[in-house]
Amino acid sequence: MSGSPRQASVASSSWPGRQGSPSLRCTTRIRRYPDSSLACCQWPGRRSSTTRTSTTARSASPPSCVLATTCSALSARNRLIGMLAPTSSAPVRIDAGRASEVYHQLLAKFHEQGDDPMTVDFRSLFPEVASTERATHNLHPYPAKMLRHIPSFSLAVPELAGPGARVLDPFCGSGTTLVEALVAGNPAVGLDVNPLATLLAKVKSTPVSPRRAHAALASVVAMARQLRRPRVPNRDRLRYWFHPRVLTDLARLRIAVEDVGDPDVRDLLKASLSLLARQVSLADPRVSVPVRLRPERYPEDHRLRAAMSRRLAQLGRLDVLLDFERATRETIARIGRLEGLRAEPIAVYCADARELAAADAPVEPATIDLIVTSPPYLGAQKYIRASSLNLFALDLVDAEGAGELLGRSVGREFFRRDEYAEAQTTGIHEADALIEESRCTNPLRAHLATTYLREMRSAFAGIATRLKPGGAFVLVAGDNQLCDVPFPTSRFLEALAHERGLRTELRVVDAIRSRGLMTRRNHSSASPIAHEHVVVFRR
Repeated sequence: MSGSPRQASVASSSWPGRQGSPSLRCTTRIRRYPDSSLACCQWPGRRSSTTRTSTTARSASPPSCVLATTCSALSARNRLIGMLAPTSSAPVRIDAGRASEVYHQLLAKFHEQGDDPMTVDFRSLFPEVASTERATHNLHPYPAKMLRHIPSFSLAVPELAGPGARVLDPFCGSGTTLVEALVAGNPAVGLDVNPLATLLAKVKSTPVSPRRAHAALASVVAMARQLRRPRVPNRDRLRYWFHPRVLTDLARLRIAVEDVGDPDVRDLLKASLSLLARQVSLADPRVSVPVRLRPERYPEDHRLRAAMSRRLAQLGRLDVLLDFERATRETIARIGRLEGLRAEPIAVYCADARELAAADAPVEPATIDLIVTSPPYLGAQKYIRASSLNLFALDLVDAEGAGELLGRSVGREFFRRDEYAEAQTTGIHEADALIEESRCTNPLRAHLATTYLREMRSAFAGIATRLKPGGAFVLVAGDNQLCDVPFPTSRFLEALAHERGLRTELRVVDAIRSRGLMTRRNHSSASPIAHEHVVVFRR
């Protein structure tokens, strides 16, 4: 690959001065470009999705788009641009002039409409970003990914991110904002507590020489074939999810991958192994949270019983090492598409956004021009549970580390009974009134909502101080229901931002079209989010 990017220092499981947990093995590094996409294992008749979704409030249908007339011509033109956009060359960037034009239209309508919801269809406005093969967004499945059109648009608006603007995503997940920052040519920083997320975010933004990657792949497979009795990490948990022979082959590959000296190549191989682990597992590929295939749950003549039985039979005959070779070759080819992108420093830290205000945080105060983030939803997506099979298979966590990781996750649902025995408050009057109402019906859900807002207040304390004066903060958030009562989470998050001296510059609503990674609930205190609120703040 021409133009080899400059090397950068390592960002490990905790930033300087902080002690990482010995039971949570989280290593990520600094890297550069975005990668490409890799389709996950699909069930017959189902399509996979990576659009951010959640199990929260199905709010009333939003009003028709107030920009319908002003943006219809743009949308038609943009659809043509999307049809003509190349799919195999460098990712297309949204034109800055067009982005600025749309942004000023939105600002004008927002000030005209006031508090009335204003809906925008980012997909129609910017179809050139829609390709599933864009950069590296679909390299690996990850629950509830942010719609990539939003960071792509934000980075294209000169009023939000000028040339060289430094970008931060404090809840980066698998790296949607970071990938778009690389496409736009901006340096960026991402944080996440999930070590699988930071591994993927790093790999999706790191250019790797195809020659070195293929050489390492050959060595890994050769070494794996020689290993006879590999140590299987987390065996007690993993044997439920894999045929014994498959589990042994995965352990062989993991040991061989760890022996690779080049850290960027090693992480690429880890990401490929993570993808393979889910594909060769006994988990139902139709859902994000692992659920074991059980054909006996269906009648003899049911199509799913037959499909599951065929799937289980195939899993018992797999050549796992050969499948790893195939998957990794495809990953290497996709990452090769990054060639030609301008290398800018991208840092990923396995770190907690709630600790950004700490003196030893990895991002210095007043050094960020633009923040684009979509925080975890309030009890909506089981991010850690959805990652659990991969985390255990890669030996990124053990049983103790998994519990610790759950406890560190914003929006978590699991609390001990004594933790929610006494009522707490958020300091937001409307939120506290709704939470108090719900306590009689469901004290756990009430505590979940209280804890979420209190922890987001801690995160916003650091987020606000990282922005330069005049810097912008783009927040993507969905509303919820709390015991069947609408709970406007986005408004409460907006109030928390105002507490930190940020002012609202723009607020729009975008519909969520896909439900592919949604987690359904059996109780009625949460239902699917139908729309996301995009709020732009200015410091």
